[in-house]
Amino acid sequence: MGFWLGTLVFFLIQIVTTACVNFFGKAGSKGLTHIMAFTTVFQLWFIWAIIYMAQMNPLINPEYKD
Repeated sequence: MGFWLGTLVFFLIQIVTTACVNFFGKAGSKGLTHIMAFTTVFQLWFIWAIIYMAQMNPLINPEYKD
């Protein structure tokens, strides 16, 4: 799965999360719930992106012994 496809998946998760907050959230705390949901999905995406890019160019190369 490519980087942009993974980013699209997290964007779709954000849309679903926002819809769930709109439909099932309490009237008084929707703003805070939106901020918390956005922050959570953004942090999950950020961690995923760091791990994905770290695997593209690893800092430690394997040493082969014959």
